[in-house]
Amino acid sequence: MNKTEAAFQRTGYGYSRAQRELYQRVKARTGTIEQLRWEHAADAQDAMERKIAYWAEIIGAACGREPSTIYEWRRAWAVRKSVNPKSRLSISYWVTAANGVSDDNSEEVLHWLDTCERDAKITIESARAQFPRKAKAEAEAAPLRESVLAVCGTLTDLTDRADFPEGAEMFVRLALRAMTKLLERLAERVTA
Repeated sequence: MNKTEAAFQRTGYGYSRAQRELYQRVKARTGTIEQLRWEHAADAQDAMERKIAYWAEIIGAACGREPSTIYEWRRAWAVRKSVNPKSRLSISYWVTAANGVSDDNSEEVLHWLDTCERDAKITIESARAQFPRKAKAEAEAAPLRESVLAVCGTLTDLTDRADFPEGAEMFVRLALRAMTKLLERLAERVTA
């Protein structure tokens, strides 16, 4: 059991009613793996639209997935809903397409998904080859990485200030450790 899940199983202190309801709804679900993934993706879209804080973390804790996976499922759900809500393709195809789509190739991606829909012989492996994730992940990660590095610089500069409170250095070190972990995660995402 991870920390987020443990926190939700306790009293729910610090979590809004909407957050607790979202967690319970996802946790109580049963069905096939594919069906559950699409339902979690729909919950993610709904939670995002309702501006429920930490929706990806909450859904991830309830279903045992990383928040990054929940973000991917939500993007896949949004693409599928806008194009072909009755598609027979698994969520993996839609995640691959959502991760590989850009302003430059959206028509190509949609045409390719239509081809997959009509030809059951097309495998997910060929989908991943058609729209590699790495380029998309690098494009998303680069600006975020720069922002995280800027935060690290600001945190480091804080401790050099003359008016910095004595004894508060441990909080800055803790924040720097968290930022370092985030940078590691971003590096993993790019190489995945």
